[in-house]
Amino acid sequence: GYSRDEKTDSTVSRLWPALGNAAMGTGKGHNEVMLNVNWSGNYGHSHYDNGSIILYAEGQELLSDLGYTHSKYRPWTIHSASHNLVVIDQMSQDAGSKDKPVTGRLQFYDDKDAHVKVVDLDASPAYSVANVYRRRLVMVHAKAGFDYVVDRFDVKGGQVHDWFLHGMCEQEGTLQTSIPLNQPLKTLVPEWGGNNLPKNQKDMDRTGKRFHSYAFLRDIEKGKATGWWTTTWRYDSTGLRSHILSQPSTEVFRFRSPSIRLADEDDNKMDDYMPNGIMQRHSGGSSTFIAVHEPFRNSPWIESVEMKGKVIVVSYKLNGNKVEDQIILKDNDEVKVSSSAGWKYESGTKISGQVKALNHEEENWGLLLDKEVPTADYIRLDFSDGGTYYLPVAAIHGKRLELKGDPGFTLDKNGNIRFYTFPQDQHDGPLHYTLFVQKTNNP
Repeated sequence: GYSRDEKTDSTVSRLWPALGNAAMGTGKGHNEVMLNVNWSGNYGHSHYDNGSIILYAEGQELLSDLGYTHSKYRPWTIHSASHNLVVIDQMSQDAGSKDKPVTGRLQFYDDKDAHVKVVDLDASPAYSVANVYRRRLVMVHAKAGFDYVVDRFDVKGGQVHDWFLHGMCEQEGTLQTSIPLNQPLKTLVPEWGGNNLPKNQKDMDRTGKRFHSYAFLRDIEKGKATGWWTTTWRYDSTGLRSHILSQPSTEVFRFRSPSIRLADEDDNKMDDYMPNGIMQRHSGGSSTFIAVHEPFRNSPWIESVEMKGKVIVVSYKLNGNKVEDQIILKDNDEVKVSSSAGWKYESGTKISGQVKALNHEEENWGLLLDKEVPTADYIRLDFSDGGTYYLPVAAIHGKRLELKGDPGFTLDKNGNIRFYTFPQDQHDGPLHYTLFVQKTNNP
């Protein structure tokens, strides 16, 4: 079995396409960093957490997921508001089912570059009201012990968008903001929501009319933000500073909420441990939330974060020299990162087409494409209903693309897909694909 006290020597990236989960990792020893993102949908024993992230760095889980519990506050851990994501109209994400899944759609994934790792996730199935619910994450590795995450979340649909960020749940720590949050609020529960707290784990209410998840937010203080500001969590010898770009008319709330883990599952101690969190609210039906998350050991190291046009500029010093990184997230899905330290990254040229056949010989699986394609690390399969499925590539020989392992489905002559792995869903043809062909930019 696995113990949370076990240590690993190094952190590597992993993609689990069937599970709807990815971990982007780098570093060794005390410099290990991992960013986890989820789009798994709900199939039982699930949380409403499509698009949520977890950030591990400096030996700690700096942006936490509370995990699974059988305590009386289990409903809090399941609701969307306890996760690091955007809540629409104070409602948890849709429940979903096998017949109506809410599984997200991975648009782009790349973990091969030495300095940059990228996830582009369309999680819009999570909310039926969402026309756009998209999170783009760019993890930048400057050097060992110096890593940061560019985090952009775009939302369209509904009226009120609440962007949550929860700090470490294994230490309470302290939280400071560069903007004043000095207007106390008794509650953030909407008028239609219930202010009572559950008395046992079975008091589940996804609608929030009896037990609203915002009732778990305590010691609330409110303020306003426009432009860049920072929020900084500090713990024993480590911390996290998030540089946040807020749109005009954005309200910001700091709060405390139950940890569960610090209470060690004891119902009598659930209100004794209350780590700090931040929520920013933007109304009007369309929102863009941009942040740069900066883990640090003893003190923050990024000197500035600013927006120049559509370019995010991150400045810092390495070995006494000033470094400037420029990050561009284009509307056409392209990602570019260039650093004055002498390296650059481009997400690559998009090539799309139709899959003609799936061949299986012994332990080898291969896709026959409609044209010859260059070398690529991954292939994205594009289903007729808008869904996607990312698979690692072993090799490409002209029109034949060899996969790394069993893809878990069959493909008939009409392009119809039948999965023989969970959840055993089906997709009508034709089956299309997308490849991202990249240049080798770094030595």
